[in-house]
Amino acid sequence: MKHFLIVLLLFTVVYGTEFEPYGEKLFKEHCMTCHQLETTELTDNSILKAPPLDILVHQIKYYYRDEEKFVEYLSDFLRQPSEDKSICIPCVRRWGLMPSQQLSDEEIQAIGKWMFNAYR
Repeated sequence: MKHFLIVLLLFTVVYGTEFEPYGEKLFKEHCMTCHQLETTELTDNSILKAPPLDILVHQIKYYYRDEEKFVEYLSDFLRQPSEDKSICIPCVRRWGLMPSQQLSDEEIQAIGKWMFNAYR
């Protein structure tokens, strides 16, 4: 029974209390104020505050197809966003450069891994 409780506790820490991936939970808490998850044909693009996540992941994966490189790029960009580092110059021109994010390395890793695996 003791081992079961330890496994359950670890699962809760990694995946959140609602069994939602930790990276997705962090994204919803810290990123969704600007980035929506995806666009559809019904999306009113004029009200978007930032590139939608599905488009953003597609753009990043074009250059960084390996999960480790994807997360490394994302981590570097989130720490110090710049137009030189951006892989989507039209996005920067449309929405401006995002502010640097005050997230821990572990939080950025979790968000990046979730993003990479959630959008194929």
